[in-house]
Amino acid sequence: MRYVLKENIKIDFGIVKQYGVAKRIGINAVTLSKILNRKTSTTKPIALYITILNGGKEKDIEKYFDIKEERKK
Repeated sequence: MRYVLKENIKIDFGIVKQYGVAKRIGINAVTLSKILNRKTSTTKPIALYITILNGGKEKDIEKYFDIKEERKK
């Protein structure tokens, strides 16, 4: 499953810059930017980390992200 950020969701990491968040997650800052701009989907661990950093809990992941099934080839 892949996770895409829902429209009209405000992500605020507080005083931490996106570059710092990306570094903590272990992804490139450009990749994080694409996730936050809904240009690419992400995995559940990264979606969960973004949710928690934004003040949510594990159960809130569906408030922040739409879940999409992967197509089998």
